[in-house]
Amino acid sequence: MDKYNRTNFYKTENVDAIQEKDLITNITDVFDNQTDYVFYKVKEFDLLRPDLIALRLYGSITYWWILMKANNIEDIWNDLYTGQVLVVPPISDIERFYDRNKKK
Repeated sequence: MDKYNRTNFYKTENVDAIQEKDLITNITDVFDNQTDYVFYKVKEFDLLRPDLIALRLYGSITYWWILMKANNIEDIWNDLYTGQVLVVPPISDIERFYDRNKKK
């Protein structure tokens, strides 16, 4: 199994007596923050394409959801805009997170 499969990081919530899966809710608890964050200013061609932002910043589209979660962006159509400054978690923190939480 690919260690970067994000389904490893679902948690189960009971909503209206129905078991539902949800992604981690507090991204600040996810990383060790051992490295300083960098910032990225969203350009017009980035709109609606968080995968391409992740590719540009990390060399992989795999981390788009972490980048959006770290910036409290739940709706890329309305919450991501030109000129917005994104906090970019360091790749080393992301990899440590995956290593700590991968299925055994």
